[in-house]
Amino acid sequence: LQSPLDLVELEKAIAAYKKSLEINSGKTENLRKVKVNTLGALTAIYSDEPYRDFDTALKYAQELVADNPNDAKNLYAMANLYEKFNRVQEAEELYKKIADTNPNDPKACGALAAFYNKPLWQGRAKFEEAIATLERCASLAPDDPGGYQKIAGFYWDKAYRDPLVSDEQKNQLADKGLENVDKALKIKPDYFEAIIYKGLLYRVK
Repeated sequence: LQSPLDLVELEKAIAAYKKSLEINSGKTENLRKVKVNTLGALTAIYSDEPYRDFDTALKYAQELVADNPNDAKNLYAMANLYEKFNRVQEAEELYKKIADTNPNDPKACGALAAFYNKPLWQGRAKFEEAIATLERCASLAPDDPGGYQKIAGFYWDKAYRDPLVSDEQKNQLADKGLENVDKALKIKPDYFEAIIYKGLLYRVK
């Protein structure tokens, strides 16, 4: 917030959102959409300063999920909430639940992989878990070069950015990345992103 006036406007917004929840019967599709948006907004408000409060944010997130238990978007919102408050185990369990509930959905699989690739565990990422998850993602759509390209991207990122990786390990990571780039190019020879990453991976070696 930039000024006290912004805070006043935010307080008015919170009051309006809460009033909306009180009077919203949710009897029509449009009213249900309004309720979803309202709960999402309140979850976001209480996830950040100046009203950052885990219990309050979680209350609205749980209500959002309870009203729409099969909507992955709402589950992702709750997982993101856990991340913001550094509740890594709860976030991991929820991302895994989404992926397990949607075993054939590459997006759900990819979200879990991206989560593992964040430095949430004592400042480090769970790289091996991320790669294993991405490999499962690629197996869900074996004719899609994007799955293999994403694996290659993770290998390049690890080799290029991790200061604790030795030169020998960099070579090994780059080789793994190149294997997946070649898989992507075998499916789509003119896949521009894969061509770019092939050059980047050779540069790492």
